Amino acid sequence: MAQPDDAGGRPALRQPWSPEAETACLGSIFLKNELAGELLGLLSPEDFFDGRHRVILEAIRECRGIAETGPADLITVTNHLKTRNLLAKAGGVEFMNSLVDSVPTTAHFSHYLGIVSEKSLQRRLMDCGDRIKGWATDPETAIPEALDKSLEAVFDLSKNRDSREITHIREALQETVNYIEEAYRNKGQMGIPTGFRGLDQVIGGLQKGNLIIIGARPGMGKTSLVLSMVENMCIYREKPVPVGIFSLEMGASELSLRMLSSISRIPSEKFHLAGIVERDWPAIMAGVERLSLAPIYIDDNSALTFSELTSKARRMVKQFGVQLLILDYLQLMNTGAVKGTANRQEFIAEVSRGLKQVARSLKIPVVALTQLNRNIESRAGGDRKPQLSDIRESGAIEQDADLVLFLYKEEEQAREGEPPPDGSGDLRHLTIAKNRHGQNDVKVDLWFEKRFTRFQNYTPQTHE
Repeated sequence: MAQPDDAGGRPALRQPWSPEAETACLGSIFLKNELAGELLGLLSPEDFFDGRHRVILEAIRECRGIAETGPADLITVTNHLKTRNLLAKAGGVEFMNSLVDSVPTTAHFSHYLGIVSEKSLQRRLMDCGDRIKGWATDPETAIPEALDKSLEAVFDLSKNRDSREITHIREALQETVNYIEEAYRNKGQMGIPTGFRGLDQVIGGLQKGNLIIIGARPGMGKTSLVLSMVENMCIYREKPVPVGIFSLEMGASELSLRMLSSISRIPSEKFHLAGIVERDWPAIMAGVERLSLAPIYIDDNSALTFSELTSKARRMVKQFGVQLLILDYLQLMNTGAVKGTANRQEFIAEVSRGLKQVARSLKIPVVALTQLNRNIESRAGGDRKPQLSDIRESGAIEQDADLVLFLYKEEEQAREGEPPPDGSGDLRHLTIAKNRHGQNDVKVDLWFEKRFTRFQNYTPQTHE
């Protein structure tokens, strides 16, 4: 069989492909027509290297029709090609007949599909490499831009491959039964516990593959809340949970200072105002030791693009075993991350969908902080409880999220201003505005100690 050139005109010897597997796939369909659905569900004409095979598969798809049940046997497909004057482009009648003659049995059809799919991915990967080489050597393309394009191209290749995976319901049911059994054994705690009892009782912890949005107005303590969660997961658990943090607002040193204040119970202002005294040092050094052993990994690149985030996220999971990712915060993502977006709303929507894809592909929870609109402060009746419509810049965030949490204070509390001078703290509320897997509109009370920039469980007996 003559080896064709690929669509780009490159010599066929450079391109990985299996003429036997491609021929066997098409011949199997002509022998057993019901296999057409399985092939069309996994492969497209572009996955076949031989141009004749692409034409034939496209004809099979057209013969199947919208209902995807039409006949696509040798006679039907041959006649269809004739009526469209494509039979010669498909290799002619003799070539069509040879497809059937080349397949003695359809027993190994799935194996043939796997070979064609693998070879197609290899060619796509080679093409991706050629494009990366072109960007890297183009004098008019800056290195940061070339890197950004390269990371995006590789991620898109992986994403497109993942999106084509199809699972029979019996496989999904097996996973479902395993999930139910594990939930039964763990009394509903299937995710990573946040350390806040009221919240974990409702959501069962942060679940794998979920996108969790935490929103609040500036100064309400979003960052402090997630850092308190990280502290509960990485410091106070018998088996710490590795966490990756993408901090677009604060540097790694500032985050570590906040956590050190919380763990050592040394007020944060003492670090900034040189207020440390001799008796503080034992607590500080003990806190430093505990933090240094914690599996916390921080990327504080304030100009982070989305393609960089996805690449680094995969590396964190593979290299450090990270089980939870945190983005602080969504609206600060570099707009160079997503090309072709007409406005800010579309950009945020693309990032939101991308974060959900990262959570699903890496099979870990992703927590993203978000700002809320100012209209909360001027809402009629003084109601400061945030709503889904208050999420800033994009309604797509609430659609993509599996869980949406809002942090706020009641109006009468807000009028009181700062916490008492003794630093005892104040009461704040975390409301579950959306929960794809459970109860909605549930309010959890938390106690915020501003001196230590930390949240803890609230019990009226201990905070009266």
